[in-house]
Amino acid sequence: MRKIKFFAACFLLILCFCVCSAENAKYVFLLIGDGMGPTIRQYYFHEFPDSSLEKFPIAVMTNTDNYQKKTTDSAASGTAIACVVKTYNGALGVNPDRKPVVSLAKLLRDRKFSV
Repeated sequence: MRKIKFFAACFLLILCFCVCSAENAKYVFLLIGDGMGPTIRQYYFHEFPDSSLEKFPIAVMTNTDNYQKKTTDSAASGTAIACVVKTYNGALGVNPDRKPVVSLAKLLRDRKFSV
């Protein structure tokens, strides 16, 4: 549980930094590159050194394991991204104890942010 809280805190800090550092930003996008591990990224940057990917102001490397320290599936990874809670494979919108969790988008919407 401690790791989940740490992950959530880091995610929120990064999100706040992104929003605050772009004073007039109207939108914030989260881009997820499927299959973009360190080896592929290194190859890509070597082959395409002037790509737009190099120009993003913020890039964060993440660990993609699920709650059970196994390779994640799309449901568990979607929950981790949307709800800031790692869970087990096959789970969508629930924590490891199978209790529903609220998405970050809903929390922000409830605080009058446009989502």
